[in-house]
Amino acid sequence: MKRDLQGWITEDDGVFTVQIPEAHIRQQGIITAVVGPLAVGFLWIVLSALGYQEGWLVIVFWGVIFVPLLLLMLGLGLRNLLDASGRSARSRHVLDTGARTLDGVAIEVQGVQIRQPNRLLKFIAVEVVTPEGPRPFLENLTMHQGPAATELGERMAKGLGVPLSDLAGARSGDAFGMSDKTAAMLCWLPFQGIWLIASLYYLVRGKERPFVRSAAIQSLTLFGAMLLAYAVIGGGFGVLYALTDSDVMLIPLIGGVVVIAFGNLIVRAIGCIQSLRGKPWVVPGLRRITRRWLVG
Repeated sequence: MKRDLQGWITEDDGVFTVQIPEAHIRQQGIITAVVGPLAVGFLWIVLSALGYQEGWLVIVFWGVIFVPLLLLMLGLGLRNLLDASGRSARSRHVLDTGARTLDGVAIEVQGVQIRQPNRLLKFIAVEVVTPEGPRPFLENLTMHQGPAATELGERMAKGLGVPLSDLAGARSGDAFGMSDKTAAMLCWLPFQGIWLIASLYYLVRGKERPFVRSAAIQSLTLFGAMLLAYAVIGGGFGVLYALTDSDVMLIPLIGGVVVIAFGNLIVRAIGCIQSLRGKPWVVPGLRRITRRWLVG
């Protein structure tokens, strides 16, 4: 098993045993009870300080938002610290692939799957699929642990002789805990240069993730095409303006810049939507340039 699940899983002659270590639960409790509230409190102070000139109402406003969050994190962290041994015991599951039993109970196995039980929270679970529904084997894993979860699922499926379904895209989870859909969306995201940072990163590190890499390449190619269009319009109308010395030439120049900027925004918004839907998409007019890297 990969390093990030070491100490969680044991396998002995087709018998898989999972138990989250107490030390890990305590560590999560410390982070939630100490680091989390400190970060929330710091953010509360900063936002309050920025708006202090408006009076105490700003401090109260941010307090109403952050204090419940701070108390919630503190409570969850303390619960983890106080109940580490109990939660560790409750997390223990034993799957015997030979006898086809889960926690000592015979089950009819139809498959093994990796999915996100909650679409809002980006946690994944390794589950055994039965006619009665999925039975959790290992839960609350981050996308960073996705490749290890996939390796575990493959071993379980092989031992049981059933297929593995990766419904969460866990195999492609990266160092930032992002699935292919989220990573590709960031390559398109037209906000504060996020697309540029993400595209350059996945251009270099996304060689084994064609869906993400094709989004990164298209995003960078679109940027180059936009700069070229700016240069052509700016140069053409700039020369005409210099020759005619007429302010009328500024109208099509400004209009062209606005159209290009608006078109870029629309294209990137479509790219974000298609990426989150998991559908490969090609920007009209760019396939000839980027076809060797595109998916689909």
